[in-house]
Amino acid sequence: MSSRDRGPVVVVDDDPLVLRVVTRSLETAGFRVIARESGFGLSAVLSSEQPTVVVLDVSMPGLDGPGVWGVARTVVSPAPSVIFYSAAEPAALTALAARYPEARALVKPAGVTQVLQIVEEAHRESERRGAARRTPPRGSPR
Repeated sequence: MSSRDRGPVVVVDDDPLVLRVVTRSLETAGFRVIARESGFGLSAVLSSEQPTVVVLDVSMPGLDGPGVWGVARTVVSPAPSVIFYSAAEPAALTALAARYPEARALVKPAGVTQVLQIVEEAHRESERRGAARRTPPRGSPR
């Protein structure tokens, strides 16, 4: 399977420049990308698009990344891989990612090569966990 067959990847960041750079980098690498400026509505995107990876900014106004992910990850099972992406203290970001088995941490600013590498790794991990063939959690309407 080529990278053009992978995805979609959801990128959520309130900084338009970061959102544009990460989105274009992933698209150039062959991923189909769904770009969002906030975490509002992420649960609906996960349910309808069934991404393998979510790149999620941690510090956003109104609804922060951890708050969004705590709810959104329950929409589908298993949850897609998530990459918490932030300029926060690396130890705090690592501790946040450690709370979720599907999570990784990436400290901003990160180069394009580093972003692509971690998304590729997260995508492969998500596929191993069966996230590409997710089903709604028990008791959820189909």
